[in-house]
This record gives sequence, C-alpha cells and structure tokens, in this order.
Amino acid sequence: MRAHARAACWTICGWTVFTTAFVAGLGLMAYQALHGNGTSGDVVLTIVVATSLHQTVQNTANYTAETANSGTYIEPYLWLRKYIGNLSTGSGTVQPSQSLTTGIVFEDVSFRYHGTEGKALDGVSAALDAGSVVAIVGEYGSGKTTMAKLLNKFYTPDTGRILVDGVDMQMLVTASWRERISATFQDFGRFRTKMSEGIGLGDLAHIDDAARIQSAAEFACVDELIERLPDGLSSQLGRALGGVELSEGQWQRVALARGAMRERPLLFMLDEPTASLDAAAERAVYERYMERARRIGRDYGAVTVIVSHRFSTVRSADKILVMQGGRLVEMGTHVELLALNGLYAELYSIHESAYQT
Repeated sequence: MRAHARAACWTICGWTVFTTAFVAGLGLMAYQALHGNGTSGDVVLTIVVATSLHQTVQNTANYTAETANSGTYIEPYLWLRKYIGNLSTGSGTVQPSQSLTTGIVFEDVSFRYHGTEGKALDGVSAALDAGSVVAIVGEYGSGKTTMAKLLNKFYTPDTGRILVDGVDMQMLVTASWRERISATFQDFGRFRTKMSEGIGLGDLAHIDDAARIQSAAEFACVDELIERLPDGLSSQLGRALGGVELSEGQWQRVALARGAMRERPLLFMLDEPTASLDAAAERAVYERYMERARRIGRDYGAVTVIVSHRFSTVRSADKILVMQGGRLVEMGTHVELLALNGLYAELYSIHESAYQT
C-alpha cells in the first residue's frame, strides 16, 4: 500500500509538472500569436511537439520501470546459475553400491534456504540403519521435508555430512544416486501424458516396459482406474490436451504407481504420499508400501523414509525422528517415545483425541 501511494505521488507530481509546462507554453504561443509575434501554425506546432514529447517521456519512463523491475528476477536467476554450476562440477565420482550394508548417517547437518535468516536444519545427527523403516514427524516447518530434499541431493548441507555406507553423499555421482531412489512426494507431478508414460516416468530406462508399468499400477491400486479409462494405459491425461481429467486422489495414485517403478532402490522415500486419499485407500496403499519396504530392506538393505503427519502411518516404523524448529529433539520407537512423554507423546495424544472426538 505504501509503495502504491508513493508511486501515485510521483505520478501526480510528474503530470503536474508536464501539464503546467504544457499550458504555459501553449499560453505563451497564443499570447504571441494574438500580438502579432506568431501565427496559428506556431500554436499547432507547439501542440504537436508537446504531444510527441509526452509520448517519448512516457515510453522512457515505462521502459525504465520495466528495466528496474527485471532486477527482481536477476538475483534468483544468478543464484540458479551458480547452483546448477556447483551441481555439475560437484556431482561426485563414486558410484553407489548395489546394496546398503550400514545405512545412511546424518553427521551434525545444518542447512539454511537462500534468502532466509533461520536454519531449516540445525545440527541434526541421526543414523538410518540399512534395511530399516524410518519415520520423520513434526509440525509444519520443523525440517522434515528439508531432510528429504537433502537425502535426494536436491541441496547440499551448509555444514556437516550425510554418509551413505560411510561415503560422503557429495562424493556420489548425483545422477546415479537418484537412479537408486524411489520417491513419492507431497507435491507430486500431474503430467499430461498418456497413462502409461505418467507411470513409466518413475524409471525412464523402463518407460516402455508394459509389464513393469502394469505391475506398478496394480501395486498402487491404479489398475481399477485404468480399466475405466477409454483407452486403458494408452489414454491421454489432461482435459487441455483432449484427454481425461483425473481427480486429486487419482492423480496421487498415478504418482504412487510412478514411485513403484524402480524395483531395487537404495532409498525408498515417501513424503506425505497419501494426503489426498480417503482413509480406506490410504490404509490399502500403506500396507502394500510397508510390505515393499520390508522386502527391499531385506534384499538390498534399502532404507525407507516416511515423512508424515499421520501417526497411524508411522507407529510401526523401526525408528521415529521427531523434529522441532529444525532440530532433532527425540528419537526412538513408538513405544519408547510414548514412554518418554515428550513432544511425540503430546502430538500423538492430540492426534488420537481428535480422531476419537
């Protein structure tokens, strides 16, 4: 409001100066013409010149404002170029192993988002054992999703290290590490492609593998939806492209199927994966995902990380990390944390009483 008020004042002042000068100039020329020192053509010329000058000044002001406004995009653009440059030069040289033996370890990890003052993570240390299911809980802004982003190498810790079987994650080849991740995020993509491609994008190397796509669809309970589509897996998604528009829950099921495409991940990431599903669908999907987590944990030592606000989905985890204000404040099993009678017990009690009510 203050910015608009200041802009209005400057605009009024500018127009006042211009109008005053224009009227004065026009009056002078009219006065001279009436006293024989000028002609009517001089008056017309004055009007034409003033109009042209007005247009020129206005265009100059508009272009200057546009140039100044572009500065709001320059800083994030330069930051993005620097980030991509660091990512390409610091992508690492070590290939991830075929299976995990010890797991993933956070060593005093801190991180702050660009342009913010507070730390999103502050001195977090935790061990995610190979083959285990680890849940991360906490209130909004506690650092849960930031931990997930760091595990996916979307960002680099400001201080501390993340070790994968004793190897600093920054030493791992980024593309190869991401190829060993199976993830479903809360801000999942709604890709206007064919249904088969919308699922197959979860593993580009097998995007045309019909058998694997069908298996992933059945795993995420999308097969019933596919049967109702006009062309099955070949159906175009998205009304804008003349296809079928899905509901929020159906888009999330497609994202869940996409996250099941990779058969041998080392990191199985579930960041609020069932937020748009009803209770019955959530339970069915969660049971299948937990079964998958136990299987890949047993076979490949994969670590499953569940980020969730729903305590019904985390109580069976092998380890629960409780975050608050970017710090790890509690850690243990569901039973241990309830016995501790701390933040987790308080949040669980609130969640439980809300459902009972």
